Amino acid sequence: MTLSNQTIERGRTISIGPDGTLYVVGDNSVTGDVVLNAISPDGIEKWTVPFSSSVIEGNPAIGINGTIYFTQKEYGGSPSNYLVAISTIGDIKWKYPLPSNSLQSPPSIGRSGYIYFKYGFSSYYTIEDLGDSANRKTFVSFDAAGADQPAISSLGLVLYYRQLALNEDGTLNRPYSGTGSTSSVEDPVIMNLTPGTPYFVDELFKGGIEVDGYATKTNTPLFEWKFYKQVSQGVTGLVTTSNLSIYAVGSQGSVFSVDGAGLSSTPLKWTFTPQVPSVVQTKPVLADNGELYYGGDNILYSVSANEPPDYAWPMKGRDRKHTSNACDKKGPDTDGDGIVYCYEIQYGLSETDPADALLNNDTDNLTNLEEYNANTNPNLDDTDGDGVKDGLEIRLGYNPLDNDTDHDGLTDSEEYAAYQASRNGDVNGDGVLNVVDMLLLERHVLGYITLSSDQIQSVDVYPADVGDGVLNIQDMLILSKMLNSAP
Repeated sequence: MTLSNQTIERGRTISIGPDGTLYVVGDNSVTGDVVLNAISPDGIEKWTVPFSSSVIEGNPAIGINGTIYFTQKEYGGSPSNYLVAISTIGDIKWKYPLPSNSLQSPPSIGRSGYIYFKYGFSSYYTIEDLGDSANRKTFVSFDAAGADQPAISSLGLVLYYRQLALNEDGTLNRPYSGTGSTSSVEDPVIMNLTPGTPYFVDELFKGGIEVDGYATKTNTPLFEWKFYKQVSQGVTGLVTTSNLSIYAVGSQGSVFSVDGAGLSSTPLKWTFTPQVPSVVQTKPVLADNGELYYGGDNILYSVSANEPPDYAWPMKGRDRKHTSNACDKKGPDTDGDGIVYCYEIQYGLSETDPADALLNNDTDNLTNLEEYNANTNPNLDDTDGDGVKDGLEIRLGYNPLDNDTDHDGLTDSEEYAAYQASRNGDVNGDGVLNVVDMLLLERHVLGYITLSSDQIQSVDVYPADVGDGVLNIQDMLILSKMLNSAP
């Protein structure tokens, strides 16, 4: 597909949301705006959000519930910087103000749902999303060169350039070492070569692909092999999988599949070259079905890697989907209750007790497992704050994450009020409930006539909160009480 009047600058990244939606930042050549685009997996534009006189730093981070986060710099009379949260339908949830300084790293999301990023030369933020606002959890000031996006280790450590690490709560764990490879590492990713042992796979812009392994705690090489593939066109990015494959995309659109274990005498497994080369500007992302996405200029590409990847965690703050999130719905389920443990950590559930999946922590009549499957908050009965509880919204066919599901200008609460008002038993539409309505209902139940859908809705009064679509004796009894109590 093409992005209308937009170009994709080098360094931009496609991100994939939990429902498969692709997010990419483009620059509108007509208005000059920077634009966040939401695109369905089959290439259909869902929505766009323009930001005038702005720069969006790096790729968006995607929360486990689909919320999109990025750092924004606004230009104008008084330059302003923000961490921005966008809903899955393109609405701005909140903008957290930052000091007027140079934005350095895009955000990453840890297993507890906290948002981490480096700001300026020495400021390290940990932000908590409160739903309609944000709270600065911690702030650490520590001089360190480099502006890498943070990676998240399996222990929850937040890893920055040259071994600088923060604890999960944002406090300092290990100081900046000031030493490391003489080659500048661009966007290191994490890959599991043995269970429970995360390794860095370093991506180097040296005209080719170079792979080295380092432990996340000691900076000591843990294996001896090194692979180098000369690529005359240069490399835009790497993505790794748990089956030890590495995919690299060249700047002219070629894809290289590399054996990441370093055990093969011929580590280059296959190469794909597009019929029409194009300048690739984004880093690649890999979907669950094995589709590799990347783009450049105003074109998005999709290449089948033919190796649907298993989940490997952690791989990087920006994982193979570039969600910048340590959590994924295909992640580990440590207690086998159907809920990945990151979700349980974020919302205070037990990652070792499967019984809590069947509990209802709030009053919306959804179990914690149902809340997880719906991407709702198990501790809030009304996640989107529209006045209709999550469980009821799902039964009504509303979106519990959107306060105006059909985007007609009426909130779901207003829609529900109108729905309830229509359940008045007035089958013949004369404005009152009377014996004629009861006779029409009885004839429908007995099969003598068939009421229209609107007529059925008017007398489908059981259960009280939302009809069950079936007219029977329960509906007749409730309407009889309504008729007998009428003045």
